[in-house]
Amino acid sequence: GVWTPGLSPQLCPRLQRRPWRSPCPVWAPSTAQKSTLTLDPPWSIVFKGESVTLTCSTSHPPGRRFTWYRNNKVFRSTEINSLKIKYAQENDAGRYQCQASVFSPSDPVQLTISNDWLILQVPYYGVFEGDPLCLRCYGWKGARVSRIRYYRDGADVTPSHVNSELSIKQARTRDSGKYHCTGSMKTGIMLTKVNSPTVSISVQALCAAPAPNAGSTAPIGRELQAGGRGGACGQCAELPGYASAYRLDMPAASGSSAETGQAGSLP
Repeated sequence: GVWTPGLSPQLCPRLQRRPWRSPCPVWAPSTAQKSTLTLDPPWSIVFKGESVTLTCSTSHPPGRRFTWYRNNKVFRSTEINSLKIKYAQENDAGRYQCQASVFSPSDPVQLTISNDWLILQVPYYGVFEGDPLCLRCYGWKGARVSRIRYYRDGADVTPSHVNSELSIKQARTRDSGKYHCTGSMKTGIMLTKVNSPTVSISVQALCAAPAPNAGSTAPIGRELQAGGRGGACGQCAELPGYASAYRLDMPAASGSSAETGQAGSLP
């Protein structure tokens, strides 16, 4: 399994972590000497002003020196394996990696900081066929959202009993596509329909060959992971350590911030 001191799952406290062995050893690279970066909460996009904790884990005790990278540049060095971003701002957005002592750097994880009224939150890690896929339609700093609808490639995929989470118990490659959600929110004294920015989701084939561009943010195959396969959103695991298969469908600004621009931004 992966050694994760101090990492406590927020979404799925009832699910016990257990090692997972890849059924596709031909494509699964060894992670024995590789650092693993996880996010808590486990979303690739959060609102401005919220907090995110980064944790650097390894398959063996890592020593006492951790180096943190943002957009391929060192920005912090610590003696503990976690780093908290308090009151996140736009310049905290970017492509994060960590490195524990003599281990190699982790796969990159993209973090986006949003200033929109409504966002569709997706996990920061890659999802493979058979994994649970959980999406959350989330209003500005937890504001109440009603009449929520989910869309994939423009088609309404809202389940009959809808709430703030869309759960796919066992994802398939056909679940890939461009997703967004809509909902009604109180802006001032009026109830206004708001759209989230679009997010592209790619469900990876379980035994797919590595992608030609191995340096991209798309996962190239199953590796050893903690968490195993869980159920729906209330039970799914925080699967650590994979470069995100998700991206916001708009370009990031230069530097370390990212812009999100479909829904109206807050002042």
